[in-house]
Amino acid sequence: MINIKTIEKIIFNQSVVNDLFIVYINVSQSNSISVIIDSPKGVNINDCKQISRLIEKSLDRDVEDFDLKVSSPGLDQPLKVREQYLKNIGREIKIIKTDGQKPGGKLINVEKDYIEIEYPEKVKVENKKKKQIILNKLKINFNEIKSTKIVISFK
Repeated sequence: MINIKTIEKIIFNQSVVNDLFIVYINVSQSNSISVIIDSPKGVNINDCKQISRLIEKSLDRDVEDFDLKVSSPGLDQPLKVREQYLKNIGREIKIIKTDGQKPGGKLINVEKDYIEIEYPEKVKVENKKKKQIILNKLKINFNEIKSTKIVISFK
């Protein structure tokens, strides 16, 4: 069976990857290889083709046959790695935490161990008739996050 570490080495030992990063690699029992890549600038078909060809020429089908699929993450897919969070600073996200809470807001900061979101909240302000909207900030550790998705908006 082909090893995930082998695929990682093939990709990272080449200068063609530039600012691409690996989001996910899976190798099934039947040697079906799935590689999801991303980049701060986004991924196009040529990036996928380049990585696919790189893997194809580095593995020997005569030794072990395999099926290969290289793609970019879909908009509907949850964020998996820190680099994806960095790429999406300034965008609205929806989080499901491990304790079941579902905070959402604008991703404003990404650190090594946590992210920070900003969300509006209506509060009663002294000497005002109407509630006022204030922006709150919330830090969430990566180990508290079950999944995070980008909120798709067509404004």
